[in-house]
Amino acid sequence: MAVLWAASAALALAAAPFAASIAHALPPCALHQWLGVPCATCGSTRAMLALTHGDVLRALAWNPLVTLAALVLVLGLAAPAWVALRAPLPRLAGPWPLGWRIAAWLLLGAQWIYLIAMRR
Repeated sequence: MAVLWAASAALALAAAPFAASIAHALPPCALHQWLGVPCATCGSTRAMLALTHGDVLRALAWNPLVTLAALVLVLGLAAPAWVALRAPLPRLAGPWPLGWRIAAWLLLGAQWIYLIAMRR
């Protein structure tokens, strides 16, 4: 799993120079186009483009959750070393506790409210 995570991070970094070309090929957000309301992931393409230019603050402004997820993905480059050093691994077996699930839904809801408020 650590090698897969590191490979994904390396691939994402290798694709960074081509991000603008890839972004132009993507379709517009259907929810925003049809209803005028941004979806919970709106701004993620622009956030990734800002990250490819090293502008973390602008990326956070476009989409905080996607930006943080991308930064965690890049941290995955250290995953094989973490495993090789026999550092403690998180336990992912079984469903998340109810408190974690509620927190995740609240975080996603807060993200969506933020995106709606910022786009008006």
